Amino acid sequence: MTITPQDRTFFTTFGYLSLPGLLADEMGWITAAFMQAMDDERRCHDLLKRSSARACLERSEILCRILDLPQIDAVMSVLLGADWNYYSSDGNLYSGDTGWHSDSDWQHGVCIKVPLYFDEIDAGSGALRVIPGSHRRGPGAWTAAEASNSQMLLGIPGTAVPCVVPPCRPGDFVAIDTNIMHASFGGGPSRRMLALQFWSPFASEDQYAELDRHMNNWTASGAPIHSELLHRSAPPGRRRHLLQVGARHAAHPRYGKLAWMDELIPGSAFTHQPRSRIEPEKP
Repeated sequence: MTITPQDRTFFTTFGYLSLPGLLADEMGWITAAFMQAMDDERRCHDLLKRSSARACLERSEILCRILDLPQIDAVMSVLLGADWNYYSSDGNLYSGDTGWHSDSDWQHGVCIKVPLYFDEIDAGSGALRVIPGSHRRGPGAWTAAEASNSQMLLGIPGTAVPCVVPPCRPGDFVAIDTNIMHASFGGGPSRRMLALQFWSPFASEDQYAELDRHMNNWTASGAPIHSELLHRSAPPGRRRHLLQVGARHAAHPRYGKLAWMDELIPGSAFTHQPRSRIEPEKP
């Protein structure tokens, strides 16, 4: 499948891009590795609420190979540029509804979420819903934030908010701008999904400031966003997409440089890092 400039225009305009079947030939090994990586969460999963594992892909050398797929590079190179960044992942077992929300409010860069689904679902059984165009920010931008309180403000339930439901079968590929309003309704107690996040290249202080805020909110424990396994197992083609986020650990007050980074990340990646605007935690 060829990714075109028109696909980029569609994504920029509407905030999502659907490519049905893009990963269909890869889902066998991806599913097996996901189930193994989520083994602890599956054993203690509460059927009444979501179970989530931060940095799930980073646990498994096999799952890390998703980033090496030519399909991933082809899509991200068109949507974000050839120097796209891989940020991190989370593995999920969803239960019930997820109301209308956006994952971010970024204005100085583009962050993309790619949810990979492992179950046959549709609009009535927990498939992703998006409100096209609701990712736009800034003066004059249309906002669909009212969707999160649709019953009171619009007089309709969340299930009736006008939206698009991209195909979400195993092997289908959908990329969403994390600013977009999205939801799911009617899902069962253990819907499986692996979410991957990608960023545009960081160049300005404002872009790094948004990255720092995202990292600051990622985990209260300060655990690394990238794992040593992710970097150590990386072929050259993957490694180039890990450097900016990996090196930012060193400049971030919550993280700092990890021992393995000096070996696996070139020193040049640590230079020209803007000072973080995040205040260090007080002892």
